[in-house]
Amino acid sequence: MAELVARHPHRFPGFVASLPYNDPDAAAREATRALDDLGARGIQMFTNIRGTPLSAPAYLPIFETLAARDLPIWLHPYRGADVADYKTEDRSQYEIWWTFGWPYETSAASRAWCSRVLRPLSESEDHHPSHGAMAPYFAGRVGPAGTSLAPARRMRTSRRC
Repeated sequence: MAELVARHPHRFPGFVASLPYNDPDAAAREATRALDDLGARGIQMFTNIRGTPLSAPAYLPIFETLAARDLPIWLHPYRGADVADYKTEDRSQYEIWWTFGWPYETSAASRAWCSRVLRPLSESEDHHPSHGAMAPYFAGRVGPAGTSLAPARRMRTSRRC
């Protein structure tokens, strides 16, 4: 991507890096290389990594790397048909995994905020390609349930989140 952007800057103003999330330390090192050496303008991160939530402490160095540079994370849903809708099934049926699973997955940022993992990084940005997914549709339930997607400075006062 860096080569493509360098060759065609009039067509591509920048790029977002993809990282080896199976090794969080290597991912943080690659983020540094992609951002500092290659000129990436942020990174893409999936809503879960091999079934592990974004709120896992192992991923904090990645968030810190982006926050130190005030660069965004683009959050992309990751859920496949192999995640069953019910415990008695092996796979999701009728494309429900895609229809409703992806919007649920993109709402995963709420867990990362509520876990307090992202609190020290509250000034940095995150971008949700699905516009927060379920949160706008469930606004009446989000606040009372204690899972606010509000900025961290407001969430610090929440007792439940």
